[in-house]
Amino acid sequence: AMAKTERIKELASDITSTAKRAMVAAKNGASLHPPVMHVELQQVRTCDGLKDSSASAPKKEEREEWQEYVRGVVYGGLDGVLTMFALLASAAGTDVSIRSLMAMGIANVMADGMSMGFGGYVSSLSEVEQNQSVRERVGSMCDHDVAEGLQSFYYEKGLSEDDAANLVAIFKNYPILMKERYCAEIEGVLPAQEDGSPITEGKITFQSFLLFGSLPLVPVMIALLLPNSDSQQSFNAAIGFSILFTVVTLGILGYTKACLANQPKLSQVLLMVSNGVVCAGVSFLVSFGSGEALENLFGGK
Repeated sequence: AMAKTERIKELASDITSTAKRAMVAAKNGASLHPPVMHVELQQVRTCDGLKDSSASAPKKEEREEWQEYVRGVVYGGLDGVLTMFALLASAAGTDVSIRSLMAMGIANVMADGMSMGFGGYVSSLSEVEQNQSVRERVGSMCDHDVAEGLQSFYYEKGLSEDDAANLVAIFKNYPILMKERYCAEIEGVLPAQEDGSPITEGKITFQSFLLFGSLPLVPVMIALLLPNSDSQQSFNAAIGFSILFTVVTLGILGYTKACLANQPKLSQVLLMVSNGVVCAGVSFLVSFGSGEALENLFGGK
């Protein structure tokens, strides 16, 4: 969402500067739409005008592409970590063997990962379909209504009535561009080439869930390979190291989110870790309290 907002702002800035140059040329007696102006507006329409001519442009576009999938990485990874964290915390509050804990952990990672991946795919697909529906609706509108809507929008944003009318007058010569601007400015929908891939969104969510959700199970797996794995001491050590792994994983997830979304790293790390600690604390208290209540109710049977 942040990347799309920045994209809309860049588009609006490029179009406004191009339109102002056209109006200046018109006031000086030049043609309102000389060939060079036509090329500039076509570049803006196809988003080529947003490309950086410097050598860092490909890296910037690649970074923006990754930013589109921050939601899948954070959504899948955070759910995976917290699911495992809650499972480990609840196991610490009840009498569960380390083998049973490992089996439940693997089952949770696989089943929840598939569910999260499919959920990410459906969510992204719904967004793409909704955007396409908006584009089709705007595409069916007559140019006069689109122009009036844009003119009112620019006037409400602070342009004078004459400037808004002049700007829209330029857009009228480029109906496709005008409707794209209507979608972006009023509906908040960018051109179709800016939509993400639902399949990629689902895959990233699934892979992120598996990666981050499996890390807290590593100490449990190691404990199973050691002698006396059934002892309470091994169980407690596995739980302790799993919690440590989980805290580190949450920190890595917060740092990854901050890097991909250009946010403060320390605040995101602290946010993720504190969120996990609260969730684990609630899970432990509920499991411990319910275990004690059931034991008192049924007399330890």
